[in-house]
Amino acid sequence: MWLGTPLGTDGDISLRDPTRDLSESVEFEPAAPLSIRLRGLNVTTRHDVDLPYVDGNDLIVVTKTRFGSEPPVRRLHDLRREVEPGWKSDFLYDVLLSIRDFSDKRLTVEVQVYDVDGVPQWLVDRVGELAPLTEIVLPALAPAAELPNMSGEKLLQLVDNVDDHDPIIDQQITLETDARDDRQPQLQPCYLVCFGDSGPDEECRLEEDRRVYTADGTPYDGNYAVLELEREQYETRERELGQKAAKLMTELNGKGQSDEKAAVDFLMETMASYENYSKLQRAKELQAKDDRTQAEQNLLEDLRSNDEIDRLL
Repeated sequence: MWLGTPLGTDGDISLRDPTRDLSESVEFEPAAPLSIRLRGLNVTTRHDVDLPYVDGNDLIVVTKTRFGSEPPVRRLHDLRREVEPGWKSDFLYDVLLSIRDFSDKRLTVEVQVYDVDGVPQWLVDRVGELAPLTEIVLPALAPAAELPNMSGEKLLQLVDNVDDHDPIIDQQITLETDARDDRQPQLQPCYLVCFGDSGPDEECRLEEDRRVYTADGTPYDGNYAVLELEREQYETRERELGQKAAKLMTELNGKGQSDEKAAVDFLMETMASYENYSKLQRAKELQAKDDRTQAEQNLLEDLRSNDEIDRLL
């Protein structure tokens, strides 16, 4: 279950269905920045209570974002052992998505919080030490990275198969920018609260501490995650490029969940962009030469026959 409330909430507005307008500006306009951050997590479920020497959940927090039919991007936000139930707002990395140029109309967001069994302590330790690295935050890149004393394949396997473990929260929502469709959750600046079950039976509010409270001021006793959608960009260019690389790696590994045509289109578009950039660089190099051979002149003319490259030159 998903509910939402405007940004800058002062506790006076109840959580509402995200199909309704939650902000003064209903949607993210094209070319605007867009970021989604994990602002808090409340866990009340405790698994493995009958096992000796187990004081809490071995918690993993993973999200997946996907524009339209593009390949999804998974992010690892936390991996810790024996976490006591309660409210948490400190994660290894809190950004689900951050782009400078929003240009799509449909975004799917998935939140997965699980109690994972059998995770070796050395893996948890290494993730904690290396979490700022792009290859940790984006596990699809982990196997290709040189991570000291750590198996990237082990991390990717854990994230890919997280639903083999005990679920605490596993919810998905598709947001669209079509304000005319009042049946579809709207992609708009707001807080979104993802509940791990059917959600509260009574009216609730999101207070300034970003926690959910019932009408009488009591903290809501249930599993939920709080996401913040806003017009900001938080990630560096390197991390944004890493996100694109993770999309490509996901599709190449056959885990993109795209239909065959969409997968091929994405790969072809990626390769075409790379090829055009390489050709442009080569054309600039040849054009800068004062004395070109006939072969170089022929190549330059051939490269300039591409209208896009010729225009950029």
